[in-house]
Amino acid sequence: HDFTTMVHSEMHRAKQNAPSEQAVPAVARGIAEKTSLLYLDEMQVTDIADAAILSRLIAQLFALGVCVLFTTNRAPTELYKDGLNRHVYMPQFERLLAKHCHVIDFAAGDTPHIDYRIGGLPTPLLF
Repeated sequence: HDFTTMVHSEMHRAKQNAPSEQAVPAVARGIAEKTSLLYLDEMQVTDIADAAILSRLIAQLFALGVCVLFTTNRAPTELYKDGLNRHVYMPQFERLLAKHCHVIDFAAGDTPHIDYRIGGLPTPLLF
C-alpha cells in the first residue's frame, strides 16, 4: 500500500514538472536511480488505478535492470480477482511476471503449514 501511494504521488509530481512526458517511465527512472532491488512484501492489487499502472511500471523497472521481488498470499493470476476491468489490465501483468519471474508456492504439496517468518519451524496446532 505504501508503495502504490508513493507511485501515485510521484506520478502526480512528474506530471506537474513535465506535462508532456509520460509519468510512468519518469517514476520508474526515479525508482531505478535509487535501487537495484525492489521488494514488495504482501503485494496486493485492490484498486483499478493500481491495476492500470502496475504492468507498465514493472515493465519499465525490468527494462531499467531493477530486480523486483514480490511476496503475496495469492497466485499472480489471482491478483485483483473480480476487480473492475481486470481483463483489461491484469493479463499483461501476468504475462510480464511469467516472462521475468519465478513463482514459488510455499503452500504447495502435502507438507504441513509452515510459517517461514519464524525460521521454518512448524506452526503449532492451536485449539
